[in-house]
Amino acid sequence: MTAQNPLRVYVAQMCSVDHIEACCDQIFLHLELAKSAKPDLISFPENCLYLQLNGQLPEAAISLDHPVFKELQAYSDATGAAIHLGGMPLRENDHVYNATVWLQPSVPLEVVYRKIHLFDVEVAGKKLQESLYYRQGHRSSVKSYKGWNIAFSICYDLRFAELYSGYAKRGADLILVPSAFLQTTGEAHWHTLLRARAIESQCFVVAAAQAGQHQSLYASKTRQSYGHSVAYDPWGRLLMDLLGQDFAGGLVELDQGKIGEVRAQIPMAQHRQNRHWTCDS
Repeated sequence: MTAQNPLRVYVAQMCSVDHIEACCDQIFLHLELAKSAKPDLISFPENCLYLQLNGQLPEAAISLDHPVFKELQAYSDATGAAIHLGGMPLRENDHVYNATVWLQPSVPLEVVYRKIHLFDVEVAGKKLQESLYYRQGHRSSVKSYKGWNIAFSICYDLRFAELYSGYAKRGADLILVPSAFLQTTGEAHWHTLLRARAIESQCFVVAAAQAGQHQSLYASKTRQSYGHSVAYDPWGRLLMDLLGQDFAGGLVELDQGKIGEVRAQIPMAQHRQNRHWTCDS
């Protein structure tokens, strides 16, 4: 049976560092590898252009006039593939956001999402405070591409079901969750959360991830990312898992017809109670 309006997605797993050019080398290697697969969309993880390891984020923040975007646009125009840059330190005016940039053929690049939930935590003795460097985003985002409604999020957003419930109400077909999960939290929660989001939203979820041991080019700083870039279908079936390799890519073909099949069997949209709940005392 032929897939209904399929979307071919190449998922890129990376091991980024605190050097833009070194990250670009990985990105363009992925783009070269993806050519033969002829994807409709190439999805990169959070921190794909820069991973902070040595407190240098303000100096390394990227603006939209950086030459890499012209090269990526040229690739998109030549191949017909859209490029999803899952997250990067993007400077806009006097602020830095953890932002998602979207490029597609013959269309000006677009900042489609700014991370809403900033990662201020202390896990296994490691304290991380994203809000020291980034300004918080405040808007969810859904984009139409090739007949698909594509919703955007970044990493820590994954823990906040209300964002994804909103995407389900807006009829998302595919939710992208580019990430850089720590090894500890990845082992405990990564697959569970992503599968839950696919099941409750009754749509595809694709999550390109950082993986492996990141070594700063400027100091002895390191960190470990969990990897396991994955795709889940609307029934919660695992379609792809790139495991823990620090550089890996894979193609997954998403069949839009599966969304309708699942929603017809369990019509959550008809049963959803769109109200604010109160709790009896």
